[in-house]
Amino acid sequence: PLSGFKGVFDGQFHKISGLIVDASSDSIGLFDKLENAEVSNLVIEGADIGNSSPECSVGILAGSAVNSKIAFVTVDGKITAGGYKAVVGGLVGTLENTTVANVKVTVTVAVAALVSYVIYGSVPVVSAMV
Repeated sequence: PLSGFKGVFDGQFHKISGLIVDASSDSIGLFDKLENAEVSNLVIEGADIGNSSPECSVGILAGSAVNSKIAFVTVDGKITAGGYKAVVGGLVGTLENTTVANVKVTVTVAVAALVSYVIYGSVPVVSAMV
């Protein structure tokens, strides 16, 4: 995964096909963590994301997102998390003060335990299709 992304990532509606990420870290996806970042106009299809860490945050786009914006992103794939405290989201595992708009998520999830949560209040989601 791309580590600790801060900045602007405009995918210009390009596709990432067949993304495979298999690691046992705390946070995993295309990006492990988004912080003060903007990600937009991106399609990820046929992703296979796997994490066996007991306490992990997993999503196809990112394991976690803090103070970020995600818009016009489509993700499709499979997530496997073996941890007993796995936090899994099709798009992002854990969101904190992050805005999500106009996303489409199609995901198959296999986990030992499934828990997803938002830290510090609600996250506005506009036009999401899951």
